[in-house]
Amino acid sequence: MAEQDLGSAAFVFGNDAKVGDINVKGNVVGRDLTIEAQGVDRREQLLDVLTALRAQVQALKEAPAGQQQSALDELANARAAGERQDDSQLVEGLESARSVLERIGLAVPAAITLAQAIATLIQRVPGLS
Repeated sequence: MAEQDLGSAAFVFGNDAKVGDINVKGNVVGRDLTIEAQGVDRREQLLDVLTALRAQVQALKEAPAGQQQSALDELANARAAGERQDDSQLVEGLESARSVLERIGLAVPAAITLAQAIATLIQRVPGLS
């Protein structure tokens, strides 16, 4: 039997395999979780994105409760720092929230998308107007 390059395949089916119904439960990235962080260049936009991120984290129903609360707390701290224009504390809060969301992502993969959005926001902080 010849070996195949599977790349990043999540599922591999042999020849003539058939798949019945597939049900996707929970949050689906792109459908339920959409955060646009690329175009953020003003502090007001960043604060709006942080509000949206908190709502998305709250929507992660399958997330471990303690980790979910930690992520929410860190995002609240980051938002407060952003309102005070304290960029070092803003970045610290964002980095902490990103780290917690990456851990949540082990149980709820949709959290990884939120962590990636936060990583993008961290890169945007130095250029905020």
